[in-house]
Amino acid sequence: KVLPDFGNFLSMKRMDYRGLNTEAFIVKPLQRLVKYPLLLREIKATKPSEEQSTRIDKITDKLNEFIKMANEETVKREQLHNIEETHKMVEKSGLYGKLIKKFDFYHSFVYG
Repeated sequence: KVLPDFGNFLSMKRMDYRGLNTEAFIVKPLQRLVKYPLLLREIKATKPSEEQSTRIDKITDKLNEFIKMANEETVKREQLHNIEETHKMVEKSGLYGKLIKKFDFYHSFVYG
C-alpha cells in the first residue's frame, strides 16, 4: 500500500480510514475530538520529517490528555446530575426532613 504525501493526503476525497473524509475530522471539533489522534496517526503514516513527526507526537499526547480530562468531567457532570435528580425525588416524596438533618454535610453540600 502506497501512502500519499501530506498535501495529497489533505486533498483526498475519502481517506482509507473508515471512509471518513478530512472534513469529518474538522467540522464538529467537540464531537470529533477523539478522531484527531486517528487523523494524526494517518498523517504520521505518510512518513513526515523527523521534526514534523516529533510535533505530531507532542500534539497527539496533548490531545489524549485533553480527551481524558473531558471524559472525566463528563463523568463528574453525570454523577452530579444523578445526585440532583435523587435529591429532587427525595424532596418531592416529603421524606427529606426525615432523612437529612438541616445542617449535616449533605444539606450544606446541596445548599451551601
